Amino acid sequence: MRKLFSLILAGLVLSLVVLTAILLTRSRGIQTANPVPASATPPLLSAAVPAGVTLQPTAAPTGLPLPVTAAATSGGRSGCKKPGWAPSGFGLKDHSVFWYRDYYYLVSIQLPEDNRFAYGRSRDLCTWETLANVLPERKAGTWDETVIWAPYVFQEGGFFYMYYTGVNHRLTQSILLAISTNPADPASWVPQPMVFQPTHRGTAWTSEAWADCRDPMVVKSGGQYFLFYAGRDVGGGMIGLATAPAPTGPWTDWGPVFPPVPDVTLESPFVAEYGGKSYLFYHRAGVGEFYRAAGSLAGPWGPPRPLAPGWAHEIWQTPDGAWLTSYLTDSSVTIAPLTWDTLSQPARVRIGAQLYRDYLPFLGQ
Repeated sequence: MRKLFSLILAGLVLSLVVLTAILLTRSRGIQTANPVPASATPPLLSAAVPAGVTLQPTAAPTGLPLPVTAAATSGGRSGCKKPGWAPSGFGLKDHSVFWYRDYYYLVSIQLPEDNRFAYGRSRDLCTWETLANVLPERKAGTWDETVIWAPYVFQEGGFFYMYYTGVNHRLTQSILLAISTNPADPASWVPQPMVFQPTHRGTAWTSEAWADCRDPMVVKSGGQYFLFYAGRDVGGGMIGLATAPAPTGPWTDWGPVFPPVPDVTLESPFVAEYGGKSYLFYHRAGVGEFYRAAGSLAGPWGPPRPLAPGWAHEIWQTPDGAWLTSYLTDSSVTIAPLTWDTLSQPARVRIGAQLYRDYLPFLGQ
């Protein structure tokens, strides 16, 4: 009788797993921090330029991204056993993936220099074309005069906003912005004035020495723009939040989204939304990757859960409905399937075949 009950229960669990996978694959269209409906066409660039923004004239963007081939979602049936970008001659670190004119673009810290961004594009997330560097020049007396880190690209209204970390000669970190209307051209990214430095009560940020303010990520919700960043409070390492009425600011700094962690560095925040909940991913230096769930972007955020493999994860969907994550492994970016395990709430996040590995021992009992 006990064995029969175990078989019935195992069958129910397997059915739920299969049903979850079917529902996920039926969803359509890219869903990132700022989803664009598949039926939408990007607006012409004759639209009003945001206040305070300087741009170079370029052609209007056209087209939607091609569906990712089976190689990116099925482990290499098209000959690509490991989707992602592992360039020769230089390494990658914190990165951002976005699409434009039928290509996926990846912009990343370039190792070992850290003073320019690596730039590449791919139609299938497997074969990559290396493009010229983005923002290759450092100018004395600017907030990014020495190195630049952690780009994140947010798209809205035909404009591509690349937030990134700038470091000056005092090692002070600030969040800066470059804007493009034609990201196919690496030289089209136009630097803007510095957009954010922490000001909340209790911040440990200073303009006179090393000060943490890096790894920006922006998402829009309810007409507001939410900027998540890695910083440091008097209480320890933190993930901070600032809001603004426009992607260029001005930003109001609200401080840590959950209590700072003493003697720990937190990095690489990323927010994804699924099933009516928000999920905040971040890296705890020397420990690993974690994520928390909340009912809204404003929190409160639940307890941390570990995530593996990799770090500095981005979470997004392909046009054919598959959830993917891009993350760092050594000095390259790996791209793998991602599953939201709704057998628990909030959903647990699984990478690759992790969901099936977790349930396999149970199903065999």
